[in-house]
Amino acid sequence: MPTTKIFQDLSALSHAAAALFLEKAREAIASHGSCRVLLSGGDTPRLLYEILARPPYSTDVPWSKLEVFWSDERWAPADSLYSNQGMAAKLLLNHVPIPAGQIHAIAYSDNIHQTVDDYEALLHNLFPKDGSPTFDLAFLGLGSDGHTASLFPDAGLLPTDEHWVYPVFFDDPDLNRITLMPSLLNRSALTVFLVSGAGKAEIMQRFFKTPPALPLLPAQWIQPLNGKLYWLLDEAAASLLPKEKKD
Repeated sequence: MPTTKIFQDLSALSHAAAALFLEKAREAIASHGSCRVLLSGGDTPRLLYEILARPPYSTDVPWSKLEVFWSDERWAPADSLYSNQGMAAKLLLNHVPIPAGQIHAIAYSDNIHQTVDDYEALLHNLFPKDGSPTFDLAFLGLGSDGHTASLFPDAGLLPTDEHWVYPVFFDDPDLNRITLMPSLLNRSALTVFLVSGAGKAEIMQRFFKTPPALPLLPAQWIQPLNGKLYWLLDEAAASLLPKEKKD
């Protein structure tokens, strides 16, 4: 069963997520010498990244032992205003001592299919293919339409697809994206959804409905195979949940 924790506001949620980041990084490094972290884009994790870039986390997190990945990215150069990697670099990665070779960006090329192929090849070179955990800690967000990463309800992607990386197309090519697929995301040791704001309250109500409403939304495809799932919510996002889900 997922673990659900509710915090007063985005600030309290972000500080709790930062403490969890430090805890799990230390645990993973003590276990096997490194920690592979998956970051997400969007507005919700911005404060988390800012907190991690400042003491005590900028000094206490063993950054030299971390490897960083992304759940999805706009098909755009890293200096684009819409780049998840650019945002993480500006708010966090440029301020902590993590070796550049351990930051595994979704490298932009002018052919989206080549971008996808290159990132999937990189991941296959780094991760075993036997179903064992890939990321030690994966942060994901939730859209008000039920999407996570760039797995959108109307994108035509299937949760059973064995590909690890996939392109997502829109009518406007400037909106095209690259996303990791559930086949890889569900191999994380700990997956943490960060959800904030009243605009997410209705979709959270649907997520916690028993039995679940069908069809499942993309974020409901995230069910770690051998890992744990946490939901960190602020009170606004959790405002429509049944009382028993809040206790």
